[in-house]
Amino acid sequence: MKNRFTRITSILLLSITMLFASVGTALVAQAEDATNDKFIVIHTNDMHGRLNEVPRSDDDNDYGKATLLSRLKFYVEEHNPALLVDGGDAVQGLPISNINKGKHMLDAMIDIGYDMMTAGNHEFDFGFERAMEIRTYLETNGNGMEILSSNVEDGGSLSFKPYKIVEKEGKKIALIGLTTPETVWKTHPNNTVGVKFLEPLDQLKKYVDEILSDNLDIDLIVPVGHLGTDSETPDAWRGD
Repeated sequence: MKNRFTRITSILLLSITMLFASVGTALVAQAEDATNDKFIVIHTNDMHGRLNEVPRSDDDNDYGKATLLSRLKFYVEEHNPALLVDGGDAVQGLPISNINKGKHMLDAMIDIGYDMMTAGNHEFDFGFERAMEIRTYLETNGNGMEILSSNVEDGGSLSFKPYKIVEKEGKKIALIGLTTPETVWKTHPNNTVGVKFLEPLDQLKKYVDEILSDNLDIDLIVPVGHLGTDSETPDAWRGD
C-alpha cells in the first residue's frame, strides 16, 4: 500500500528559521506542481513586534524611508502571492507592539493580508489567556487570517485550530500550524501551566491523514512550523 502522502500533488514544509530583521525581506517560495504551474508563497517569522523596523544599511539616508512591513505590503499588492503566512513569534518584542500585547502587530498583519500565523513560543509571553484572546481576536477581526497550531493542548482539547483550508488560484490548500514543545522553557513557566505540547511530527501525520480523508481534491498541504534548529533542540522537534 502506497504512503498516503503520495495522494497529494506536493507537501511544502515551511519550518521557518529566518529572522525578519536580519534579512530585511520576507522569504518567497515558489511551489511547482505536476503540471508545472507555479505560485508564490511568502512567509515571515520572528518579526517580534517590529512595526517600525527599517532596512539596515551603511547609508544613514536609508533610515526612515520605509518600514519593512510597509515594503512587504507594497510587495504583496504588486505581486499578489497565492499565500502569505507567518511562522510565529510575531507579536511580542518591541514596546510599540508590547504596549497593547500585540494588537498593533496583529492589525498590521491583517491589513497586509496574511492568511495565517503559527503560534510561536513567544505568543505565550503575555500569558496563555492572552494567547487565547489573540485566537479569538483573529477569528472575529482577522479578515480570514487565523492563528493555528495542531499540537498545543489544554484541558484535553486543542487550544487552537490545527489547520485551515483555503482555495487560491484554483488550488485547494491546507495550512497546518506546528508549535515547538520547547515553549515550556522558552517562555515563562507560569505561562504554560496546564498546557501540553504534543509531538509535532505525530500531530502533523495525524492531520495530514484527516485532511486527505475528508478532502479528496486537496492539491497542496503546507505545514508552517515554529520549530527550532538550535543545537540543544531535540532531533524530533527540529525544523530541519
